[in-house]
Amino acid sequence: MFRLVEQLASNIDDMSLLCGSDAYVSSLGFYNSIKQAAKMNVPNAKPIYDELQKRFPGRPTAKQAEPV
Repeated sequence: MFRLVEQLASNIDDMSLLCGSDAYVSSLGFYNSIKQAAKMNVPNAKPIYDELQKRFPGRPTAKQAEPV
């Protein structure tokens, strides 16, 4: 019985990771669309971009990256 529950928990964990990844990719696509709209001065895009920018900090630059 323990093995069945363990397998079920593992499957749920895998599904959670997969759904989270899909959601992140979709969100990143939306963020990039808003980013382009803000660059093109589309009305009301700048405040949305500013808010989303907090959640998508981007990659660290060479100066910010820690040495290995």
